[in-house]
Amino acid sequence: MKKTTSIIAMIVVFALIGVSAARAQQTSQQPETKTFVSISAGGQFGSQTFSSSTSFPLYGETATTATNQAVGGGFVFDASGAYRVWRNLAVGIGIWTFNGSGTAAGVASIPDPLQTGHPITINATASDLKQTDVGVNFQAVWIQPVTDKIDVAFFGGPTLIHVSQDVATMTIASNAQTATMTTSSQSGTTGKAGNVGVDASYKLTERYRAGVFIRYAGGSINLPIVGDLTVGGAQLGGGVRIRF
Repeated sequence: MKKTTSIIAMIVVFALIGVSAARAQQTSQQPETKTFVSISAGGQFGSQTFSSSTSFPLYGETATTATNQAVGGGFVFDASGAYRVWRNLAVGIGIWTFNGSGTAAGVASIPDPLQTGHPITINATASDLKQTDVGVNFQAVWIQPVTDKIDVAFFGGPTLIHVSQDVATMTIASNAQTATMTTSSQSGTTGKAGNVGVDASYKLTERYRAGVFIRYAGGSINLPIVGDLTVGGAQLGGGVRIRF
């Protein structure tokens, strides 16, 4: 929660800087075009962690398993479009993808079938556990010209995210003191997400611009094994901006 608050605070600071710059230029100029297209590549930063555990009776005692898993940063591709509906205000929609991977560490405690109070402990690890997200951002966009070459856009709105996550679990063999780590792919879609950010662009030609963005796009989702999994996060990228 603290990380998310810090990210949003940073975006707000960038937004205030952009507004101050716009005022410094003493311009209330509206964008010259109606349609805006943005194509960018970048990365999602930071990491998310989650865990799962199980327990069940075995040999008159209790067998337990626990797994801790992390998802690191990865590549983000983004494409979006917006249409100006009133003065500097536009409405838009965008789609982005995230591909990341992580590791997991698990432990199993298995009772001894012959001696009470003498469980054995088995540890296991797994790597290259992938997460793939496809997000759809719905946005209100305020486009503010700063100079005749530079525009700053502030945006935000709700987000839908479809998540596919490799989940590692510890599995105890039936009637034996052995355990292995297995992985399964789980997926789901969440509407408990949103996006907020800033995009700055520099005019190259009448139609084309170079731009960079910083944003937070994320939320949480419940998968069959993992509850309240945090998805998305701070994203930074750049690319081409096209205007019609």
